Amino acid sequence: MAGSWLKIETSTPQKIEVLRIAQELGVSRREAFAMCFEFWSWCDIELTDGYIIGLSLEALDEAARLPAGFAAALLKSGWLCNNGETFTVANFTRHLGQTAKTRADGARRAAKCADKKRSTRKRIQPS
Repeated sequence: MAGSWLKIETSTPQKIEVLRIAQELGVSRREAFAMCFEFWSWCDIELTDGYIIGLSLEALDEAARLPAGFAAALLKSGWLCNNGETFTVANFTRHLGQTAKTRADGARRAAKCADKKRSTRKRIQPS
């Protein structure tokens, strides 16, 4: 979908979870982060609430087109949870849900507005 985007923090590539995934899969931190991004992209397209029902870890790897073992590494990192029957994407509503995108858009608009006000005040100040 054109214009679709994900909310990713600038610190995400250095997070301990990414390092754990990299270590588990025997790949670089950058490769692990790219895999996470691909997984979150799949989640953004396929999920509405963060729940993955009816898929095994192996099927999840295949569905998201990721290397075998990625979902298991994600589970070990804590970014994927399992209650026995269902997998849940950790912090889905905070980072991937539509409300997260709406909040991020609102924050970005507010920051732009504040920047404009600051730059306007600087130009108007009397000498």
